[in-house]
Amino acid sequence: MIGALLGRFIAPFAMPLLGVALAATPVVYVKGRIDGVQMERARSNVAALRAALATRTADLAIANNLAEQAARDRQAERDAVTAQEDKIRDYERALATRPAGACRLTDDDVRRLRSLR
Repeated sequence: MIGALLGRFIAPFAMPLLGVALAATPVVYVKGRIDGVQMERARSNVAALRAALATRTADLAIANNLAEQAARDRQAERDAVTAQEDKIRDYERALATRPAGACRLTDDDVRRLRSLR
C-alpha cells in the first residue's frame, strides 16, 4: 500500500526525467564521438608538426655543416693561392739576382715553372 502511494507520487516526476535521459543519450553519444574524433585529429596534427619540426631541424643541421665545409674549402683555396703567390715572388727574386746577360731559363727554372700549376 505504501508502495502504491509512493509509486503514484513519484511516477509523474520520474517519467519526464526518464524521457529526458533517454532523449539525451544519443546526443551525449554523438557529442562524445565528435570530441573523440577532434581529439584524435589534434593528436595527428601534433604528430605531423613534430615530424615537420624534426625534418626542418635536420635540414638546418645539414645546411650548417655545408656552410662550415664551404668556409673550410674557401680557406684552403686562399692558402693555396697564397702559397702559389709566395713561389712566384721567390722565383721573381731569384731571376732579379741574375746578371742582365743571363736571361736564359735553366732546367731548374723550367721545373719551378711547371710546379706553379
